[in-house]
Order: sequence, then C-alpha cells, then structure tokens
Amino acid sequence: MLVLLFSVHPNISKSQFWAESFGNGCNKGDTANTFNSGNGAWGVSSTGTNGNTAHNWFVSATSAQPSGAVNCDQNCQAIPTNTNTSLHISNVAIAVGAPINLNINPDTGAFFVPGGLTAFGVNTQTAKRVESPIINCTGQNNIFIQFNYFEGGTSPNQNATLDYFDGANWITLFDMGKTPTGNCSNLGEWTSTNLIALPASANNNPNVKIGFNWENNNGTSTNPEVSFSVDDINLYSTASPPPVPPIVNFSTITSTSICDGGSVTFQDLTINADSVLWTFPGGVPASSKASTPVINYPNAGNYNVTLTAFNANGTSDTTAINAITVNFCSGAPTANFSASITTICRGDTIDFFDQSSGFPSKWSWFFPGATNRDFDTTQNPTGIVYDTTGLFEVTLVVENGAGQDFITKTNFIRVNSCPKPIADFKVFRNKDTVCVGDIVTFQNLSANADSTLWVFNGADSINLNNKLRPFVIYNTPGLYDVSMVVANSYGADFKSDTNTIYVLEYPTIDAGVNQFIYAGEKTNLNADGATDFYYWEPREFLSCYLCQSPQAFPSESTTFFVINYYDNEAICQVSDSIRIIVEEEYFAGIPDIFSPNLDNNNDRLFVMGNGIFNSDLKIFNRLGQMIYVYSPEVPYWDGTFKGRDVAPGVYTYVANVQFINGTTQLLKGSVTLVR
Repeated sequence: MLVLLFSVHPNISKSQFWAESFGNGCNKGDTANTFNSGNGAWGVSSTGTNGNTAHNWFVSATSAQPSGAVNCDQNCQAIPTNTNTSLHISNVAIAVGAPINLNINPDTGAFFVPGGLTAFGVNTQTAKRVESPIINCTGQNNIFIQFNYFEGGTSPNQNATLDYFDGANWITLFDMGKTPTGNCSNLGEWTSTNLIALPASANNNPNVKIGFNWENNNGTSTNPEVSFSVDDINLYSTASPPPVPPIVNFSTITSTSICDGGSVTFQDLTINADSVLWTFPGGVPASSKASTPVINYPNAGNYNVTLTAFNANGTSDTTAINAITVNFCSGAPTANFSASITTICRGDTIDFFDQSSGFPSKWSWFFPGATNRDFDTTQNPTGIVYDTTGLFEVTLVVENGAGQDFITKTNFIRVNSCPKPIADFKVFRNKDTVCVGDIVTFQNLSANADSTLWVFNGADSINLNNKLRPFVIYNTPGLYDVSMVVANSYGADFKSDTNTIYVLEYPTIDAGVNQFIYAGEKTNLNADGATDFYYWEPREFLSCYLCQSPQAFPSESTTFFVINYYDNEAICQVSDSIRIIVEEEYFAGIPDIFSPNLDNNNDRLFVMGNGIFNSDLKIFNRLGQMIYVYSPEVPYWDGTFKGRDVAPGVYTYVANVQFINGTTQLLKGSVTLVR
C-alpha cells in the first residue's frame, strides 16, 4: 500500500525569532536536563508512570542529522563526520546478571527497549517530557513552529507529541505522524514538518515553552525499536495568519505491483480541499475527480501518479514517481512461499514470505491451527501465532489476471511446548527460624529448569551436593534473604524471598545447685532461663513440667533436666540439670505442747517425721473420752471438740505410724494444750 503526505505552503512573510540546533560534537550519554546552548537550560519532567529503567532524553550525536543527500539517521561513532547532535529519547543503562548476563549501555541513539525483562526486575515503561527554556514571545504575533524529526514506535503504546506551555499550563499541541524508514533500513528518516501554529495565548507572551512528550509501555519484546529524534527547531512570527492551502495526501487500497491488465484502487486523503484532480499516465481512465478512483493498467511499465487539490487559498499538488509497477504476466502465477522459522515454541510468532513467480496480484493465506488469525490477504503476513503444540500445514493461493495457483505444505510448522522454567523453593519442613550454627535445608520446587543458581545472603557454609535439597549454615544472628535463578534453553525465571531466614542466638539456662531432702519431703525447683519456655523431666515427680518453678517430690535420689527454648516449636534448645538427693531416714513424733490460739504459730497438732506414709492419731481427755481421730478431711487437731475449744490442760494420744518403707511405729504420750 502506498501512503503519501505532501503539502505546499505559499510564500508568507515570516521572521525567525528563536532557534535551537543543539550544536555539534561527537558525544554520547549527555542527558537533556544538563543541556544549555545559550537559550537557557532544558529540563525533563515526568508525565505519567515510569519504570525503574525508564528511558530518558539525551542531547548527543548518537542520533545525528546528516548534512548530505542521504537523510538517514546516523551517529558519529559509526561515521565520524556525523556530528550534528540532536535531542532524542533513548535507553538508560540496563544490566541483568546471571543467567542471561545482559548489559545495555545508556544512549544507544534514538532507540528504545519496549520491555520483555520484567522477570529480572527491568521495567522500561516511560512517560517523560523534555521542556525548552522559557521563550520570550514579547512583540511576536501569529507564531509558528517548524522542526526536523523522525519517529518510530506503534501508536498509541509508543508515541511522541509536541506540547506547549503558556506560562501556567501544558497542553498537547500536535501529534506528529510516524515517519517512513524509506531506504534507511531500521534507522529513522529525517523529515521536515510543516509550519505548526502556536495558540493565540503565545502572542506577546514572555513565558512560553515548547516540549516533546514521549510515552512507551512495558511490552514483551526485548528488541530495540526506533523512538523519536528532533533537531533544528525554529519559531517564526508573521504580520497576519497565512492562508492555508490544501494538504495533499493519498494512498492505495490495493497493491501497487500488479500484472498487465490489472487495476489499482486509490484513496484521496487530502485535507482542506474543495476539489481534486487525479492524473494517471498509462492508466485507464487517465484522469479522475473521484475520491476513490479505480484505474486499469493494460501495459507493463512503471507509472507516476499525480494528485492536485484546490481551495480558495491556493493549489497544492504532488507526484509519486514510479508509484505503480505493472508487470508483464505471461500466464497464471506459480505459488510458493517460505517462513522466517518453521520450528517454534508455543506462543511464538512466524513471518511468511511470498516467493511465487508470475507476478501475482492477490494472495490468500490459510493458517489452520494459528491462534490470532487463520486467514490473511497480505503478500507477506507477519506475526502469525501458534499456541497449540503439533504439526500444521500452510496453504497459499495466488492470483493474477491470467489465473490462479495454490500450494499446501503439509506438516510445515512444528510447534513444541518449550516450557519455560518456573523458579520456586521453600525451607524444608518450614524450619525458617533457627539458631546460629544450625543447618537450614531448602527444597528446590522449580519446574522445567536445566540449571539453578542459589544466592544465600549471609550464609557461612553452603552445601549444594544435593541439588533438590541444598543446606546452609548461618553463624551470625539476623534476618537473611534467599534468591534463586533457574534457566533452560527457553528462558529464565527468578524468585527472591526477603527476610525469610531468622537466625537467633542460643538462650541460656541455669537449673540451680543440687539439693538434699528426706524421703517423703517436697522441694521447690527454680530455673533461670533467657526465655519464658521451659520443659522439665522426669515429669512424674513434679507438680508441673512446663513451668519455670515446679515442686519436686521424688521417692529416691533423682536428676531433673530442664530445657529452655524460644517458642512452642522448641527452637534453639539449651538444657541444664539439678540432682535432688533423697535421704532415706524414717522417724515420727508428736510435740509435747501446742497452742491453738490462732496466731499461726503451733496452732495444729499432727504426727511429724520423715518417710511417713500413713498414721491414725487419736486424742483423749483426762476422762478417757476420744475427742479427735485422724481423717483425710481433718488431718490435724486444732484444740476443739464438737466445734468448741477445749480447756487448757494435759491430753493423751496414741498413733500407729506406717512408713513408706513398710515399717511401723506406735506412738503414745501426752501433750499439754495452752492458750
């Protein structure tokens, strides 16, 4: 398809009052916000979301406007004479470590990296405006701007605009069209804009600025694309607004390369025209005033096309040289094609190339199994996607005025699954809190990985002999990160867990000094630990075993162990022991006197001794009447009988005592009660 855009401006009386050429040199990497040619300092501001490696504006000769006839963007590093520096958007420094080890230097010219490295922490989304110094337009009216530029990228995801500042607010003034590459391969082709009118608010305004805003998303491709470069910016003023003649623009709807006897359909895209006149040398008809004329070319050759447009302000025309190629076709074409690649991974794209002979003018492609489109009528379809594994055929039908032909290539496309690796890991048995010197084992849960790189920050010892369960040792308390990168021939993946390993110091514990008790006695234990978590053994001789200070009642000499740790998971255990030595001496007795006067001193009478298992104390008054007998509910005499205090005096007692070793003793005697 042919697309042309031409306009002819009448000579208007205009005067230049401001210019910026960005100078000369053979530099690289100089950012725009450090540039000052004498007009004042340029600046850069954010106009939207910017990634951590967002592109930036530069003024350098990595994108140089040549002075010769070739209008392709060059740089002085390749051609030393190309030193005409320009203002352009380009990448900053990008570095990605193992396993891909990618390093991109800053300012590689008017190119940008759309994205595709998000998994490695790279985000190139950009929204930045470069802004001129203040332009004093005092005394200037009917102001116009004109500049040279080229622009790549796909709108609206990658686009440059001309912005305008009236001293208070920025507005988007003009969206420049994408420039053709022409004979410049993947370089930009420098193009001069028409005069672009500034708003009336610029008239006599001392605080005007102009700017260029660039935006690109963070796509999936890693291939650099042409961005935007500008040079030779000029501002003009006129005594009165100039008349606007037509702006000629036309395209073709069908192919511009046809067989003899074939036809081409044209489309008028002219702006501001009252009428148009087409001229088609060699065509039938040879002229037309229609908006979409269909022209037949009976004879082989190359033919020009001229479009003239008219309005009250003037006439504009343009001629496209050799715009139409008419081939001599001796008969029907012979279909054939090739592809950029025939073995791919799921989700990859393929470009197809027509290699038919006999000058076909129509193409019909059939892609059974393709995801995004299974039919196409362009000569060389691009970006065909296959998301399903398997073998797929491709068919091409070609046609010219003499007939048609087709070819089907069976099993032409092979789509493999090509699974990309997935990085994943966890701490074995979820033991991510440990003490210094402990072993921490990791589980490699990654999928489809051919190689694995572990990064254990702060580890003092690393053992990777077991690829699925490596282990490390940390000797310093703290919080530590763990990362991994996995790769296979189809890509790489990365995972990082921040502060995932918590390394603690071991606590301290002191069970105290050994103790001596008599058989049948109890004693208190008290551990001095660094945490609130304790565990005692053997527990059967303790009042509690998960407390700090249990009461112990061993029947024989016993060593008790206590463990101190950090939490209910018993992390970082330390232990100590204490031995309770039980003296096996058995004796029993009853005091000669007691005073139940409620002064909490000698208020109760009972059998005292060591190793007592049971006793049956009985108390008698002087008349021989039994006034107290031992029971578990009333294990002592408190000097009362039937709820009343007895009189002071002498009382007799008798008790059969049984010791824990099985021996017995009979106690008889008297006790004096005083009050």
